Amino acid sequence: MVCRNKERGEAARDEIIRVTKNTNVELEEADLSSMRSIREFVDRLKAANVTVDVLVNNAGVMLPEKSTTLEGFETNFATNLLGPFYLTQQLLPQLRLTTSGNDDDDDRVGKKVIFVSSGGMLTEKLVVDKDLQCSLMNPYDGTRAYAVQKRQQVAICEHWARLEQERPREPALLSSSRNQQVTFVTCHPGWTSTEGIKNAMPSFFNAFKDKWRTLREGADTIVFLVAQDAREIVPGGFYLDRNPQKKHLTWAGTNYSAEDAERLFQKCAELCPVD
Repeated sequence: MVCRNKERGEAARDEIIRVTKNTNVELEEADLSSMRSIREFVDRLKAANVTVDVLVNNAGVMLPEKSTTLEGFETNFATNLLGPFYLTQQLLPQLRLTTSGNDDDDDRVGKKVIFVSSGGMLTEKLVVDKDLQCSLMNPYDGTRAYAVQKRQQVAICEHWARLEQERPREPALLSSSRNQQVTFVTCHPGWTSTEGIKNAMPSFFNAFKDKWRTLREGADTIVFLVAQDAREIVPGGFYLDRNPQKKHLTWAGTNYSAEDAERLFQKCAELCPVD
């Protein structure tokens, strides 16, 4: 578990242990809006020689006011898009590594990166060339910025999926390891009752307070994708209720090209620290 707030993270870990009786739950502290914090976390994992099987990018904020991180990025953008992008890039070597010695099992279970997106992205066009960090949005709307960034997550995940499909699966340098293919996928947890929604959109939350999903219901598709046979998952797909869904509304005019997604990918890569 990677959490920004140590106290809240410890409380969540203790609850997981209490419910599941599984004591093998470790907590790491990292701020996903900080590239430095992400790199320090990844360095700790690499130093411990940790192999990563599944990465779930679930960190997100919906700050109503525009703010800037110490590294100069707009905070919503850094947390919702750039941070998860950088974390994923840094963890790809660990994701591609397997030491089980059973290729069939590795293919069946599969290494996965899961981005938890949002249905809010369905009404937003892909922002690539202009106003990547919503600096021209006037007045600033944190809810819309969040939806824009969730659309960007979906597009970047599609591009990653294409890159993985094209990447040759060559043996790694170590005889006990292998460059395994990674499945990239996004999902929508459904309209779920969270503290983030309550705080950022109180009127919207109260208007539909009897229709929100529970946290358990919201986590269902995420857990399903973690456990599902990778060969049964649509690479780059957008899942809801355990099934791939359409990514565009007919009337919304939100379609974009593979080249648009690639340009966004490259722009994010250019903003990340150089190793």
